[in-house]
Amino acid sequence: MPRYTHAIVRTPAFSLARGITTQELGAPDIDLARQQHAAYVAALRSLGVDVTVLDADEQYPDSCFVEDPAVICNGVAIITRPGAAARRGETESMRAVLRELMPVVELGGGEDVRLEGGDVLICDQRVLVGQTQRTNHMGIKRLAAHLRDIAPGIITTGVPLDGVLHLKTGMTALRPTFLLHDPTCRMEARFPFARTFTLPRAQGYAANVLPINAGVLIAKGYPLVATLASEHYDRVIELDMSEFHKMDGSLTCLSLLW
Repeated sequence: MPRYTHAIVRTPAFSLARGITTQELGAPDIDLARQQHAAYVAALRSLGVDVTVLDADEQYPDSCFVEDPAVICNGVAIITRPGAAARRGETESMRAVLRELMPVVELGGGEDVRLEGGDVLICDQRVLVGQTQRTNHMGIKRLAAHLRDIAPGIITTGVPLDGVLHLKTGMTALRPTFLLHDPTCRMEARFPFARTFTLPRAQGYAANVLPINAGVLIAKGYPLVATLASEHYDRVIELDMSEFHKMDGSLTCLSLLW
């Protein structure tokens, strides 16, 4: 797995409650969300990551979910084209930030292309991309073409699914060969390169984990995932994600790592 040294995050906006969500968990408490976000930033730093914290952007309620406007691979940023029209403006400010830090390329391909970073799961030389309401087949094709240029030998696979917002809402990699799966995420694809562990439905939200260097971030309150994580990492950091859960958010979508 790569060693991460840098991350970009964005402070949650006071307009967060006006963001897009499929959950029915009530409106987020913005003060609590900001406290949880600060704990997330502290956890990243404790794992050796230099974190750039961007100011809140009140124009875009979902803008704290910085993973969606870009995908970073081998030190190159690919600017996406979010499937949610209300979020497309987020790419402009993220493009400007990333251009100061690394080479940047555009996804391209025209108006019919859709891709959000929350659908992109990189497992070493394999990249799984969810085909969802936010990411379509054309977006996957465009991403695959860029990844071949950036990282020759990488294999990109589209994964049609439903039941969750993004692929990484319902599945992430505890290790590149160990996938955690939320049964709410319905898909027919199988992944012969990895073991897939399907969680009980009540613990499905915790299928979203974020391995960083020698540790892993997990959602607080899910004992089975805590046990699994401790079998693979010496440092397991549990974080309260309640207010982001209300907005379809999770651990991976709050940062861009490289």
